[in-house]
Amino acid sequence: MISTFDITKLNALLKDFYNLTQIRITIFDENFHELAAYPENIAPFCQIIRTDEAGRNECQHCDENACKIAAKRHSLYTYQCHAGLTESIRPLYMGNIIIGYLLFGHVFAYESHEIGWKEIKKRCQIYKINMSDLQNQYVRFTKSLFHAATQNRELYYLRFSYSGSGCSIFVSGTNGLSSQSEAPCSN
Repeated sequence: MISTFDITKLNALLKDFYNLTQIRITIFDENFHELAAYPENIAPFCQIIRTDEAGRNECQHCDENACKIAAKRHSLYTYQCHAGLTESIRPLYMGNIIIGYLLFGHVFAYESHEIGWKEIKKRCQIYKINMSDLQNQYVRFTKSLFHAATQNRELYYLRFSYSGSGCSIFVSGTNGLSSQSEAPCSN
């Protein structure tokens, strides 16, 4: 059912969200297959982990498991992925039927860069990857998220909604201003 989205307009909506938050957003179908994402490519941090077969398999397992938990809860599910970064996933419904999933991630949720790197290094040491490259991408990733957070201090409310006629992202800030982007379904 979700394949009836106007993918061009949906991608524009995902791009707007990313430009505001610097958080990648992905839409999966009900069978956990990626339909749309912005940016299209996964983060270089994740690309490094996925160069190892076990890391790649764990990423896929982690996403599928999160989809199942979110579906069981019928709500947003926020968790740490196997590599130690925070993600959120929400099932998308049409009536009582799950038509897909919306994944927000990754977010840095540690008290400091040092604490975060220590945990991520511990979790990823089992993979056959270049840890120096991973740490470099980790530093770039966290700097990017910090910049987005300081540029968008007013952001405090975000809502994604889907109806038979389309989907929208609604963002409201502490300054009283709000904006909404929409991506209608094709007919």
